[in-house]
Amino acid sequence: MSRATSACMVSREFFGGIYGALVVLYMVRNLGFAAGILGMIWAVGGISSLTGAVATERMTRRFGIGLAMIGGMLLSCISSAFIPLAQGATILSAGLLILAQVSGDGAATLYEINQVSLRQAITPQRLLGRVNASSQFLKLGAMLARAYQYMEIAPEQMYAPGLAILVVSLAFNALGESLRIVLDPTMKDR
Repeated sequence: MSRATSACMVSREFFGGIYGALVVLYMVRNLGFAAGILGMIWAVGGISSLTGAVATERMTRRFGIGLAMIGGMLLSCISSAFIPLAQGATILSAGLLILAQVSGDGAATLYEINQVSLRQAITPQRLLGRVNASSQFLKLGAMLARAYQYMEIAPEQMYAPGLAILVVSLAFNALGESLRIVLDPTMKDR
């Protein structure tokens, strides 16, 4: 079971990221939506995700974890069908994009919460940290593989974000290490 959910997570992360980039290009270039309008549409998706998180316990109790996961994944995938129905930057198209956000993001959250809960329920306590870390490693690996594809397409767009991530990571590491030295009584003697 854990291998199946891990494989699903990796493929979803990899292909979902590719889909996410392409759908943004489609919405901007083909449909003609401005960034501000798309931001408001995606904000509806955030509210839908929050609603999905709140409803997860009730839905899982009612349908069981298996059906809740399958239903969440299916609804999340089916909701993407509303996007190609949109034609131009019209109110009808915006409504279709909002419908995709409302029906898909909450369902995806339902799946994600149940997937993590299932993994934690079937994993022995002594292995839980390793299994969760391995899952995150796989997820980040899929993200890096996807980023590598983008780097080949538009390498000049990777420099500024990559440098910003490097600087912020180094700053947090330095801050964390400094705080540890100051706050840890065993470090004061060194």
